[in-house]
Amino acid sequence: MLGAGTSTDGRLAVVSAIAVSAAIAAASVLLGFVPMRHTYLWVVLLAGLLVVSFVFPSAAVPAPPGERYRVVDLLRSLGGMPQAQLARLFDLVGILAGLALLGVSVVTSPHPRQVARVITLSGAAAAAYVLVRGGFDNVRLEGLGCNPNYLGFLLAIPFVTAVGLVRYARNPRWFVPAAVCGIALSETHSRSASLAAAVGVAIVLLQGCSRLFQIILISGVATATTAAAAGGMLRPMGRHIENLGAGGRTTTDLSLSNGLRKRVAEFAVRVITEHPLRGIGLSTFPGYAQRSPGLGVYLATHDEYLRLAAEAGVITLIAFVVLLWLGLARRQVGDLALLRAVVLMYGVILLLANPLANLVVSAPCWVSMGCLLASRPSRGLTTTALVAGAARALRRKRETTSIIGPSREGAEPRA
Repeated sequence: MLGAGTSTDGRLAVVSAIAVSAAIAAASVLLGFVPMRHTYLWVVLLAGLLVVSFVFPSAAVPAPPGERYRVVDLLRSLGGMPQAQLARLFDLVGILAGLALLGVSVVTSPHPRQVARVITLSGAAAAAYVLVRGGFDNVRLEGLGCNPNYLGFLLAIPFVTAVGLVRYARNPRWFVPAAVCGIALSETHSRSASLAAAVGVAIVLLQGCSRLFQIILISGVATATTAAAAGGMLRPMGRHIENLGAGGRTTTDLSLSNGLRKRVAEFAVRVITEHPLRGIGLSTFPGYAQRSPGLGVYLATHDEYLRLAAEAGVITLIAFVVLLWLGLARRQVGDLALLRAVVLMYGVILLLANPLANLVVSAPCWVSMGCLLASRPSRGLTTTALVAGAARALRRKRETTSIIGPSREGAEPRA
């Protein structure tokens, strides 16, 4: 978090470290040191679809407004690339680095408790850093290269993980990093991040409870909702929940934000229906929305699922959802249940923003999902065994062909 968020050099170093780790992990799989998993095929498929979407966009790519990338000063070879292509390239690199981190986590299978501790402690360090060195955008805390909303997501993940450690490790000392993250989170005044944190805490507390308790709780919520609707209180309560964590933001600001989110989501659905298979090209949606007479604003989808479908096609979205499903489908206990709650919360965050290419925000979730995927049963097949099996099958086929031989008209087949 701190390395990638405080400087361009740190971000480049983080991506380079992930690339080296991914190369070593891929070599371990190809050389047969670790078993082959079908998960790797889904990761490679998703990465390939994203690369194709980047290389062959079907929409024009205008330059983002007011952007200058300091990494060009470090990597001179990128100097000749248009600014619009640079923005798209960095988005692609961020997502591919996340997928590489996922693959490395599946191969190395780190201990879930250690992963949870690292997420919590690094998040608390990031929270302390932004409380001391962060800036304010209209009374909203920002820092580590993140606007207030993305900083809120960055802090919500370790906050929920710390609460989970209190529950699963039964150690109240984890309330300290939870408090630090919670204070910084409240200063971002991000409704989306506050909602994600509330959902994450609910998942942590309810996960593993008996079915009877869950049914009773759901029944109680349904009864309270019905009573509120009957008393005319449902709409005010809905507005209160919607504005959870907004702090001192004005009603005009909140209304404008809600309207833009609704309009851009409707536009994204229209783009998906018009370009269902290929999409319009990775990281082209904001410019496409700006040129559209129906929207006319340079704005992202604020929903990662809509973004993947609109920019890279429905097939890419399906591949990503399958990866999520493989990690989340199985019920977990203990430390793995905590990481499952983190990934479930991240799935909610993806409904509210576009953090997939932002490693500062998404790295903990890629590692958590890698631990969940590594916990799935493996057949124990290695690449070496698969290649040897294919070679034996080919050799048997050749031997059979040489014994029987091709049948010729008027000739006796060999015994």
